[in-house]
Amino acid sequence: MPIPLHVELPLSAQTAYAQLADVATSLELNRSVENLHGSFSRKTVQGAAYWYFSFRDLNGQVRQLYVGPDSDAVRAAVERARNPAVKPDAALAPLAKAAVALGCVPALPKHLRAIRRLSDYGFFRAGGVLVGTHAFIALGNMLGVKWFAGGVTTDVDFAHAGKNISGSTSCRCAD
Repeated sequence: MPIPLHVELPLSAQTAYAQLADVATSLELNRSVENLHGSFSRKTVQGAAYWYFSFRDLNGQVRQLYVGPDSDAVRAAVERARNPAVKPDAALAPLAKAAVALGCVPALPKHLRAIRRLSDYGFFRAGGVLVGTHAFIALGNMLGVKWFAGGVTTDVDFAHAGKNISGSTSCRCAD
């Protein structure tokens, strides 16, 4: 008798993962400079006030983004970023815990941090995609199955969506 390659997840796990994916997608589509790690500063240039957002790039260098001229809308965005009523990602943690408790396969926390950084720097908005183990895990959860084959790796594989994905890259995730 052949060894099965997967087992079907219960409907509750499939539903929990679908809810998690829906909320994560919604949060990602509604992201703005308010959701990034960094700080806002107000500068006066030739008598007019402007807002900038400072952050560290992938090389650790401080960069600034121009946000806009001082206005009620910009000040409101700065205030929301400085004092969020609820962190946008706060809704994800209980949904993720529920999905895992019901049988979905999780990614390692250090891998999630690397994937989150890629997202913060616009990798996915620019057409980047996950491939390899993490894509395989996500597809299994989306299809409602837990795979028995294809172990966990210590890297995150990604590619740029285009005519092919033969040029995929890996990054090792340090603790």
